[in-house]
Amino acid sequence: MNRQLTARWLVRLARELAAGSKEYTTKDGDTVDQEDVYAWLEAVRESGKINMFGAGRYLEKEFDLDRREAKRALADWMRDF
Repeated sequence: MNRQLTARWLVRLARELAAGSKEYTTKDGDTVDQEDVYAWLEAVRESGKINMFGAGRYLEKEFDLDRREAKRALADWMRDF
């Protein structure tokens, strides 16, 4: 079942990327591609080390996002998952 979920997520990601990738803005004004954020979130999900509902604070640290942008990125990923 895990493979089915991963395959389904990858299909959704491919559709999103074909429609145009989103970007998230870091605290210093740089941008991070949605593809990079989604890949990181998928790796974290597969590791099972953290509850994905709390992943926003880890996104803040990993990609230097402010809280609002991290929550938006996580919400986008959860919606697309």
